[in-house]
Amino acid sequence: MFCFLGQQNHDEDVCISPSCSQENDAMSTADFGSETSATTSGRRFRVEWKNKFKWLDYSPTEDKVYCATCKTCDSMQLFSFSTKRDEAFTGVGYSNWKKAIQRFHSHESAFAHREAVMKVGHAARGTNVSSQLSSAKAKDMIHARDSLLQIASSLRYLCRQGLAVRGHTETESNFAQLLRLRGEDSESMNAWLTRTAYRWLSPAIQNELIENMAMAVQRVLQREIAECKYYSVMLDETSDISVLEQVSVCLRYVSRSLDVNESFLGFYETSSTTADILFRILQDTLVRFQLSFENCRGQCFDGAANLSGKLSGVQTKVHEIQPKALHVQYIVQVTH
Repeated sequence: MFCFLGQQNHDEDVCISPSCSQENDAMSTADFGSETSATTSGRRFRVEWKNKFKWLDYSPTEDKVYCATCKTCDSMQLFSFSTKRDEAFTGVGYSNWKKAIQRFHSHESAFAHREAVMKVGHAARGTNVSSQLSSAKAKDMIHARDSLLQIASSLRYLCRQGLAVRGHTETESNFAQLLRLRGEDSESMNAWLTRTAYRWLSPAIQNELIENMAMAVQRVLQREIAECKYYSVMLDETSDISVLEQVSVCLRYVSRSLDVNESFLGFYETSSTTADILFRILQDTLVRFQLSFENCRGQCFDGAANLSGKLSGVQTKVHEIQPKALHVQYIVQVTH
């Protein structure tokens, strides 16, 4: 009988002689215990792998390994973030011993395995992971909401006081300097200003916030005027610094406490100042404020023919719709 010693699986000597087969089987049992099984290629599961990869779960009957942590997490239905789970270690089983070490490292670094380790660990300690994530998210939302309110209130202050929002540079603008000042008294605002993205401080966001505040003011004015019911209109046009024609619209009304109020509704840009265009602007403004010409009792313009003209001026067009809307010329211009 010949006994042949060959090199297999690094430094393991295997005897293929029939007389040595029983001796080799005894050596395998002594070295690896009951959790070993040789494949047709002579490779087998090594018990010492468990020392490095604590999560390994070897099945001698199937001659396959599983991830005990991932299987526990899956059975407890704790997976919520991972969409790609390693079925080789959770359902099918893994038995390619030639690439076992490489495959074990790959599974251990996978996102699904890391999530399973975290979830199973928290479950063993009785910690609710969902509540922890929810509380952290809620805290971030509170800080973000607080920062947004401070940004909006800073813009409101500048607009209310008639101060310029921007400057020659964004960092030296009144808006940026005011936020830095408020950040000295607010930790959430100070932390928000150190962010590199999603700070809601761009000029586009500033304009959007100002427009929203303007619309909120207009809604308040609309309710006040509607409660007073009757009103008079005042309209005039002028050119701004860029030589663009703008039409200013104001309403005059008396409250239930007999207080006289004059409210500015806004500037409206126009390319023409003809009577027809100005009248359509007035109509559009009243529609926006949900007001009807039926409750209009007065109209006040300057002496320009397109406004106060008796034949085709704006006052004539308004009078045709509502004869009770008396026309009055500006007193300042009358005295001149």
